[in-house]
Amino acid sequence: MKLTIEQERQITAQYQYIKELATLKYDAEEKREQNLIQQSSQMQTAFSFMTAAVFAATAICIEYRGKLTLNFFLIAVSVVTFLLIVSLLLASIAQWRWKTEAFPDILDIKDTVVNDPEWEKYNGDVLMKYREGKRGCGSCGLGCGNFLKIGNAVCEGPEYETIAVAGPNAGITDPEHIVKFNEVCDNMGLDTISTGDTIVWAMEMTEKGLYDFDIRFGEADKMIKMVEMIARQEGVGADLSRGVKYASEKYGGTDFAMHLFKRIHRRLNSFLAIICGIL
Repeated sequence: MKLTIEQERQITAQYQYIKELATLKYDAEEKREQNLIQQSSQMQTAFSFMTAAVFAATAICIEYRGKLTLNFFLIAVSVVTFLLIVSLLLASIAQWRWKTEAFPDILDIKDTVVNDPEWEKYNGDVLMKYREGKRGCGSCGLGCGNFLKIGNAVCEGPEYETIAVAGPNAGITDPEHIVKFNEVCDNMGLDTISTGDTIVWAMEMTEKGLYDFDIRFGEADKMIKMVEMIARQEGVGADLSRGVKYASEKYGGTDFAMHLFKRIHRRLNSFLAIICGIL
């Protein structure tokens, strides 16, 4: 797919903006998780003090039973309650997601960066025209699932992440391809998000000349074929089937390989810290 200079400029500007936005949000989330770990430690300390205070108060009550006034008990209960409320308040503050005013509205991005009629080919309003029906999950009467049919392609969804990886991320604007990509992934038992991101990474590897995966941006038919190669572990599909982290470590391109291994590791640490704080 041959791009004009203006299209390349718009794509570059969009990529830079999205990268900066993702970096800001990632840093904010990482700081929030670090604060959460710190506050969980403070909660553990506060609960330890409260436990010690309760046992100390119990011993005093037993020793001086019948001699202590009602005011003493009220003050003791108030102190313990105050420490508990402060601990819970600090934990809540640590988990608060502060609103950031620096991020522009999506319409600003569309008007200034994505000024391209191709944008309108796969938005929500367009895809809803192809809806064949709805369904709900077991024991749920909401029925928010949508069935789409475009040409010979049928799928449930697609979700917005699938639209992103099989559409603009891959340089493809054909809505039928997006639905077909979702359908093939479903039939092959593959996750659309991780599969699409891995294939898009392979496209970028080819475009940058780092390794030729025989697929470039905009090649919709080859993207569907690559899904089948990944599912059957044929050729380079065998390595791509292990995910973008493994593939980037083997072929290169780790600086633009999108994966969540480190993030999951941090979340696990946060979870363990909270459990330790409670115990």
